Amino acid sequence: MKKIVHIMISAFYIEGAGYQENLLPRAHKRMGMDVTIITSQYCFNSKNKVGSRPAGTYINNDGIKVIVLEDNKRLPFISPFQNKCKNVKKTLVEEVPDLIFMHNIEYVDSREVAQYASKMKIPLFCDNHSDFYNTPSKGILNLLLKHVLRIPLAKYISKRARIIWGTTPWRVQYLQQYYKIPASKTDFLVMGADESLIHWDQRLKIRNDIRKKYGFQEEDFLIITGGKINKEKNIHILARAVSKINRSNVKLLIFGDADEYVKKELDSCSNDHIKSIGWINSNAVYDLFLASDLGFFPGTHSVLWEQVVACGLPAVFKYWDGMKHVDVNGNAILLKDISVESIEYTIVNILTDYSKYIQMRDNAITARNGFMYGTIARRSIGLQA
Repeated sequence: MKKIVHIMISAFYIEGAGYQENLLPRAHKRMGMDVTIITSQYCFNSKNKVGSRPAGTYINNDGIKVIVLEDNKRLPFISPFQNKCKNVKKTLVEEVPDLIFMHNIEYVDSREVAQYASKMKIPLFCDNHSDFYNTPSKGILNLLLKHVLRIPLAKYISKRARIIWGTTPWRVQYLQQYYKIPASKTDFLVMGADESLIHWDQRLKIRNDIRKKYGFQEEDFLIITGGKINKEKNIHILARAVSKINRSNVKLLIFGDADEYVKKELDSCSNDHIKSIGWINSNAVYDLFLASDLGFFPGTHSVLWEQVVACGLPAVFKYWDGMKHVDVNGNAILLKDISVESIEYTIVNILTDYSKYIQMRDNAITARNGFMYGTIARRSIGLQA
């Protein structure tokens, strides 16, 4: 049994969440590997704000050892130094890994991790969640950090890593164009879903139970969306479009917490066609997807996109360059124009040409196979899927 250590100092490790930082170690554990997570004190608190947790060691619900290192608060106002931890190398020496998987490379301690992996001649795999949208790139400080710290650090790591995965095709481009990492050292590793939480064989019962719970009828065409809802997600525009559609059986289910701007917008178009259920446990999202007819995410990307595909649900996503991977075989529509009119037209067109929807649904069932973490976890460390 191999020992793998996941390093999550740059990336947040949020206990119980449904992110790659949670699902990948869980999948490696299920493969029979001995798994340890090394992370920092930085976390999200109960109010979903950045906070701090105690340093120490514990076993999480997946039976994985989690080591929370004490933060070394030097230059806390510069992001790559915010998560710098004490005793990174010492902890690696004590854990004696056979393999290291480092989540994100944009932090000072990543150099120490790469040095250890190189010295001990053990495989180092990394991933990257930064892209041209979610990472600040403007301003004198960011420009200075780019050339003095980030690019030299990324090149140092890339020489010692087997591969640096981009978690979307766009993030692969970011590795090559922003960090100047050779294409030969980058590749795309799709995010996905924990297949043990997708009860595919029970989907008809789940569909009936969920619809009964939230007051939807079997004949309703149920559209689902949600997540961390802000203006950039454009869910308020989707809600306006559904409100305009003059069909009694078209319904929209929204889950997740909305910011104040979106709450006001959703309240202004509230009617019998739209139901908001607020925050739900990340594991419960899968059942909502199985109970729905169409996923609709008209704004910025989140891991929910890949989870929708993993659940075999046809979907509509906002078109982004470098984000076409969610359209595998015609299971999804990528919508360039995001407006009330274009969304209304897209939904009505699907309902009018129902044979097109049936084809999307059939394609979605096939597309789901490539988005399961059992497969992703093996590929992430260089094994055949």
